[in-house]
Amino acid sequence: MDYRVEVEAPEAIAEPLRHGTDLVRWIGDAGMTREQLRRLADDAVRDARSVAAAEGYFSAAARVEIDDQVQPWRVTLHVEPGERTHVAAVELQVTGPAAADLQAASRIADLKKGWALRAGAPFRQADWESAKREALKALSSWRYAAARVASSEARVDAGTREARLSVVLDSGPAYRFGATTVAGTQRYSPSLVESLSPVHPGDDYDRERLIVFQRRLIETGY
Repeated sequence: MDYRVEVEAPEAIAEPLRHGTDLVRWIGDAGMTREQLRRLADDAVRDARSVAAAEGYFSAAARVEIDDQVQPWRVTLHVEPGERTHVAAVELQVTGPAAADLQAASRIADLKKGWALRAGAPFRQADWESAKREALKALSSWRYAAARVASSEARVDAGTREARLSVVLDSGPAYRFGATTVAGTQRYSPSLVESLSPVHPGDDYDRERLIVFQRRLIETGY
């Protein structure tokens, strides 16, 4: 049995469904039967609702039509997304030693100010994950290298189409640079590498200074 798949949905939902469902993957299978196709179609409906939810449409309606009067059979996946969920509120907290660190206060303030998924924005799973990664990256870039996401929650109300977000970042302990160890410099003196380093033992950990160090090493031509 041969068939083709058409997806009728907004492009952000349709694109992953055109490539990421078993209904599409099994096109061309010589052993396909009507019953197997029906099961794949039912799975595609569930996939469509999941993809729609990831885009912020938590009340999406999906259905499949199979037209066996044409060759190849035409399988149409319809998705009506409904209204999109938007972010209603965001609560971002930093716990651990950084919370009481006066020198870290401005960095934490900038972290909160720069939070990407703000109230009023459409809620998308990819944006939610990205916002958490960027916040964690900001906190762990200076002094608190072992910072982690202690907890996160997106409370979605399908009725009001609102998402309330909460994230807790645990800073972990403060880190400082230790001694620099140089290896693999058979042709050059270790002091050449050490002289290019902008970090010194006892300095606060700073990712940007490590990047500067790396850039200097690359730009030497050695």
